[in-house]
Amino acid sequence: MSDPCQAELIRTPHVTAQDGWVWSRQNAPISTDENRPGKWMLFPRCGRAVPAWRIVAQAGHDGQIWLAKISPRATRGSHVICVYTPDFTDRTDVETVVHRLDDLGLVERTVYYKPDIFTNAGIYHRSRSSNRASVYEYLPAERQMAATPSLSHACELLARMY
Repeated sequence: MSDPCQAELIRTPHVTAQDGWVWSRQNAPISTDENRPGKWMLFPRCGRAVPAWRIVAQAGHDGQIWLAKISPRATRGSHVICVYTPDFTDRTDVETVVHRLDDLGLVERTVYYKPDIFTNAGIYHRSRSSNRASVYEYLPAERQMAATPSLSHACELLARMY
């Protein structure tokens, strides 16, 4: 059975379907080191995915975010929206983006930021909370972003690359 949201997600203005994802417009910088980007991950339920994605896609079109993608098919009733920043070590930019997402009404509960260096290394989740795959978490009630213990591991992996 196909996802009832899929067609609407693909028809959203200012997006492109490619490689099993629906992508927003990419803003500068167009190219970056493949190990430095990271993403805030939002998991809207199917009924909320289309309006949430339209807000994100418009933010991309308006240059308010660097790049984003959404899975057009839901898993366990939710879609994943990834909102990227070009450099996970740029804490100011990472925090600015999550505040923008919060201001747009997209953050309803704690959200997590995962660096692509973990994805590239095959790290998708970690079992111990002190050793998780996210390097930042954002608590919307406090409007506060905090680094997790895994940030140092991500920075060590990055340092080993160069």
